[in-house]
Amino acid sequence: YKLVNDASPDNVVTLTRLWLADELPGNCESKVLGVALRSLKRDTSLKFVLAYSDPAVGHLGIIYQATNWLYTGLSFATPLYDIGDGTLHHSRSLAHQLGSHSIRYLTLQGINAKAVPQSAKHRYIYFLDDLWRSRLGVPVLPYPKKEREMNGNN
Repeated sequence: YKLVNDASPDNVVTLTRLWLADELPGNCESKVLGVALRSLKRDTSLKFVLAYSDPAVGHLGIIYQATNWLYTGLSFATPLYDIGDGTLHHSRSLAHQLGSHSIRYLTLQGINAKAVPQSAKHRYIYFLDDLWRSRLGVPVLPYPKKEREMNGNN
């Protein structure tokens, strides 16, 4: 939410997963995303939506590009945390569940926690309220594109 001036956590939602089977007809992703965004615009007081794509696994956010989201560059590479339960946890989840995401604090609580480095993600924003677009506090950048292999032939 800090990407948008004068925004609060109540103004934004993060799209954390979008997956549809490859066997579905073309453009299903954009149709499903469109339905979800129209519903959020109509039925909530949210002002914008954030989404991330992971370049470490080859994702550029093509669906967000195709549906006219704004690209704002790479996110900060924040670690996830391994507390020995077989799940990697986000720092906010740990702080909410355990009181802190500090390794020192968790160790003092008898939890053997390790930070697991993550890569930066491509970051996209979609404004549900067009009046909020002018509050964007970071530059809009060109969409990332797949790098072409250089084999001597252009």
